[in-house]
Amino acid sequence: MNKITSIVGLVLITAAGIIVALTSNYADIIKGKKELCKSYITKAQSALDNKNYGDAQKFAKEAIKADPENRAAYDLIAEITKATVAPASATEKKEAPKPKKKISIDLGC
Repeated sequence: MNKITSIVGLVLITAAGIIVALTSNYADIIKGKKELCKSYITKAQSALDNKNYGDAQKFAKEAIKADPENRAAYDLIAEITKATVAPASATEKKEAPKPKKKISIDLGC
């Protein structure tokens, strides 16, 4: 029984060490993704400021890939879309009003 206790203890200590290592590694990965997202957002904002809409959109999409929960990246996509899509009223060609036709009705009076 003494050997079994030692083996179980060793397995538990090893498992705890693996869990600590994985948790630490996971936190580093998340931190790296958030930093990458922030970098892409900065690049996207700079491109948007320079009216380089293609690059702005590309960088904003990369930011979303790096951190899909980052609200700022989605807000930036909305800003880019607003800047590149003109309202319908600005692009519609308005026709000149048609002249009114005179209607004459013979009432026989």
